[in-house]
Amino acid sequence: MCKKFSHNYCYNLSSYQNAPLYLSETYLRLCIVIIPQLLCQLLYNFYVMKKILVSECLYGGRVVRYDGGDVPLLDPVFLKWKEEERLIPVCPEVFGGLPTPRADAQRKGDGVFTGAGADVTAAFRAGAEEALRLAVAEDVCFCIMKADSPSCGSKKVYDGTFTGNKVPGQGLAVEMLRNAGFTVFDESDMDEASALLAKLESE
Repeated sequence: MCKKFSHNYCYNLSSYQNAPLYLSETYLRLCIVIIPQLLCQLLYNFYVMKKILVSECLYGGRVVRYDGGDVPLLDPVFLKWKEEERLIPVCPEVFGGLPTPRADAQRKGDGVFTGAGADVTAAFRAGAEEALRLAVAEDVCFCIMKADSPSCGSKKVYDGTFTGNKVPGQGLAVEMLRNAGFTVFDESDMDEASALLAKLESE
């Protein structure tokens, strides 16, 4: 990670053997080794590391699901990416101003409605636009979004009858992301996502 910057920052502590006594070895190590390493990491994160947009319910931590539940993705590769700080968590529904918990909602045509018939399309659309804005701003290389969601589903969504039936389709946020050219996976596609990241980072 530090290779690109090592000729500028990674000094040998022995070259400072004749430093004044008040410059302790701990202080010198902080100035000469630790701070440059942190700088290397920051530069790598900012300029080199590929970022990935992910559904916040998969990311874990803050509870954002409509039912107040928690479904973090515990795949080892995903957790490694999280530790590397390459994941950008988004919840389009919360971004759109909806509370947690909230009424279950499903797509019907171009709209999104609750089981009671309330039209929540405007909130879903506003949240989808914010998710897209973040994807562009962070220059993400692809997205991993929660399967079957009216916002984040990428293969199937519930059919709007609230009977548990799923049909081929995609959530509103995923539709916007794909229309903007982003590749979208769901949590079952980690092998494909990992292969794509490896390819992108080798180019």
